[in-house]
Amino acid sequence: MPQPSLRLEGRTLFMLQSQVLDGQQQSHGCAYNNGRGRESKREFTEEKSTNLVEMSCKFLCVLSGTGLPVKLAILVDSVMQQSLLMALIVTGLAALVFSMGMPTLPAYLTIILILGPSLLKLGMPLLVAHMFVFYFGVASAITPPVCIAAYAAAAIAGAGPLHIGFAAFRIGLALFIVPFAFAYYPELLLVEEVGGYELLPLLSICVRLALALWLLNSAFSRYDATPLKIPEVLLRFALTVLLLVIWPSVHWAAFAVALVLIRFNQLRFRQAVAVTI
Repeated sequence: MPQPSLRLEGRTLFMLQSQVLDGQQQSHGCAYNNGRGRESKREFTEEKSTNLVEMSCKFLCVLSGTGLPVKLAILVDSVMQQSLLMALIVTGLAALVFSMGMPTLPAYLTIILILGPSLLKLGMPLLVAHMFVFYFGVASAITPPVCIAAYAAAAIAGAGPLHIGFAAFRIGLALFIVPFAFAYYPELLLVEEVGGYELLPLLSICVRLALALWLLNSAFSRYDATPLKIPEVLLRFALTVLLLVIWPSVHWAAFAVALVLIRFNQLRFRQAVAVTI
């Protein structure tokens, strides 16, 4: 007699897994309603965390079979010899790619296990390296083309997921400079082992980072108090970079120029309002 086929198509297998997961959730929900609520909820959370870790391990095994982690580590090491900033950019881009479409926990574990050793070779503290990778793992939720958070927002807004994803990415693009800021200024993490609690350096970087985010957001939107011309946009991009440079003579000069630029834009807005009145 011919043996029945044991191969399942991808859609059928996905439906079976979904039914099993729904059954587990329903059983835990029934237990919760029958008087074992807290214990059942804790067990379900632990089981879910274990499944996420297992997913990360399986994903890493598949990647290891392709040799991609080793090649990527070699690429980061080769870039590291030229520039710390370029190595951080490569690491951030790789973190975004690996974490697209994945939950936060497996994305974070996958990235740190692949790229963590390369970051430590850069001389970064262990906590800073983990936070740098974790930040990009979370930011992948609004990064096209996957941008899984945009699908939930699209259902609420009644728009296309890709349209919402690109809009969210454009709005949140300025926040991608934050991990680079605490890579060079670990005191932003407020942890004594990596940056300490010195008040003046912390206030300095917080004020400059806030101003840099203001300039970068206005440059991306090409609007502050008034519409911005192309030279003003380019100047704001340059000032954003200079504000985060570690040399005081550079970033404080950029700070003064940025304040003058913002004040000039506000005065131009007031003049326009006075003319219309």
